[in-house]
Amino acid sequence: DGGYPHIGCRKQCCEQAWNNTNNRRYVVSFAVTDPETKQWWLFEATPDIKEQLQDFHELTGGAYKYLPDGIFLTHAHMGHYTGLAQLGREALGAKNVKVYTLPKMASFLEHNGPWQQLVQLRNIVIMPVAVNSVTGLTKNIRVQSFTVPHRDEYSETAGFIIHTSQKKYLFILDIDKWDKWDKD
Repeated sequence: DGGYPHIGCRKQCCEQAWNNTNNRRYVVSFAVTDPETKQWWLFEATPDIKEQLQDFHELTGGAYKYLPDGIFLTHAHMGHYTGLAQLGREALGAKNVKVYTLPKMASFLEHNGPWQQLVQLRNIVIMPVAVNSVTGLTKNIRVQSFTVPHRDEYSETAGFIIHTSQKKYLFILDIDKWDKWDKD
């Protein structure tokens, strides 16, 4: 959730990254693109979102618009949603960015500051996703949601299967233990 190196870490693994910026790593996020429609979706709004959006824009040569067509969130731990604050009026002042979340995460964003201000000012628009549902994004991309056993202090924890016309991708960032899950 904190990227690499971790704050306050003075072990050899982190010292290498403190001393050489090439060894630093962002908090994990994932972009899904549809080259046919030039649409794209971001999975996780990390604390590194401004760098990640800029890198995506540069990597794609500006072929896709700067902001994603939607953001999917897994849960309410700092590395997964706090980047949404960058979309607010203190930074980007975005308008109507779709945020796909399971019900408890949606409620968390709608009822807790500063996130509720993003909703009220329509910087973001909550797109509730039901557990075990499939969200069609384009004719080539569908996203299936499910829950994952993890510390759910503020919201449930989502996992996603991204279905494309050619492959399926499993996106699970945090899970307590595989043997706590009732799935094979």
